[in-house]
Amino acid sequence: MLDRRRFLGLCAAAAALQACGGSGGAAGGGGERVLVVGAGMAGLAAARRLVGAGYQVTVLEARDRVGGRVHTDRAWDGAPADLGASWIHGVDDNPIAALAAELGVATRPTDYEAALTFDGEGRALEDDDEAAIEARLEALVEWLDGERERRQDEGEPDIALGTAIDQWLDRADLDAAAARRLAWAIHTTLEHELAADVDDLSLFYWDAAEAGEGGDVVFPGGYDALALGVAEDLDVRLRHAVQQVAWDDAGVVVTTDRGAFEADRVVITLPLGVLKAADVAFEPALPRDKRQAIERLGVGVLDKLFLRFPAAFWAEDVEGAEVLGFVADDNRRWAEMLNLHAYFQKPVLVLFNAGAVARAIEGWADDAIVADAMTALRAMFGDDIPEPEDWRISRWQQDPYARGAYSSFAPGATPADVEALAAPVGGRLFFAGEATEPRFPATVHGAWLSGLRAAAELMSV
Repeated sequence: MLDRRRFLGLCAAAAALQACGGSGGAAGGGGERVLVVGAGMAGLAAARRLVGAGYQVTVLEARDRVGGRVHTDRAWDGAPADLGASWIHGVDDNPIAALAAELGVATRPTDYEAALTFDGEGRALEDDDEAAIEARLEALVEWLDGERERRQDEGEPDIALGTAIDQWLDRADLDAAAARRLAWAIHTTLEHELAADVDDLSLFYWDAAEAGEGGDVVFPGGYDALALGVAEDLDVRLRHAVQQVAWDDAGVVVTTDRGAFEADRVVITLPLGVLKAADVAFEPALPRDKRQAIERLGVGVLDKLFLRFPAAFWAEDVEGAEVLGFVADDNRRWAEMLNLHAYFQKPVLVLFNAGAVARAIEGWADDAIVADAMTALRAMFGDDIPEPEDWRISRWQQDPYARGAYSSFAPGATPADVEALAAPVGGRLFFAGEATEPRFPATVHGAWLSGLRAAAELMSV
């Protein structure tokens, strides 16, 4: 398949990497009071940087934990389940890789090329079949690049990526099996990576994130070790759901469900989905261009189902493959899964759903979701496989403090919207979060860098 890091970005700037430390850079906050809304990686980065520069910082977090969309469930001994972010995408010159090294948090390399794909009858695809899928997908992406360039050169408007894909498919001579396999590749390589259906993505900017270098890694002990390590020396108020942000020339007042907090300035790291839902009121209202950016940018969904079994019944059949694919005949559910046994020798599979597929099943009961996933696994490995002992399920769309997984460029959205979303307001309000990061959106390192950028903007006032 195409290199998935094509669609994800990486910080390569040495100056930004240096700024990952908490005490470097200009000091002299003069005791100015700063509130940070949100204890995800963006908020923690901003708070750490500002504390190191002498500001009095209080972090307000609605959840009962830090990390935001970095969320590790530790109910299973020795097998933490990262329900949110899982990977550092591209470790070379990556500030999150540097942070992991600083905190002594262990990582484990992964290899997307160690993959095995099954058809709807449970047969593993041959190498020739895999090569044919890859060739068709590469031809499609090459055509999409050309169509984007043509439309931009001729002054034609942006369209949905899905509309352009349909145009290519109309000209392609594919039999039913080839079309089904290509649709699976589009779903897993594009929609899973971007957490959105191709119909909800911009042809012009769907792949605007910069690519990174180096391998990808996961966390044997759980991704949230980073958030916990950074938050250890910060004043973080958990279970404080922000309801309103009011500001004027004198300062800011942030009202939570447990009281109001006054400060000189505030860094707001609310996820784009929460901003879209208008769950937090702003007084006065945010500038028009920022409100339009919130409306135009997209928020996708990527959900995970962790299944723990009595034993890794699949291990012999997949021979160490890390990524498993399932090309179903009648639906797009459970099209891709991760074999954690290959990483940690634990009998756990992680199954993914994205976009409309994920949204459709978030309302199902847990046992219905598990039963549906087991139908796919039995098609792959046979009817006699055991039932799971336990499971963990993410529902990021239903999460009131996320309302989605991460941002994307919807049709008509542009990088100017990201700039508008990130722009400070009145020297009092500063904005961070992965959706405000122009080079590396939808990544943990993008969230971290956005927090450093917002802190620098505040310090420059």
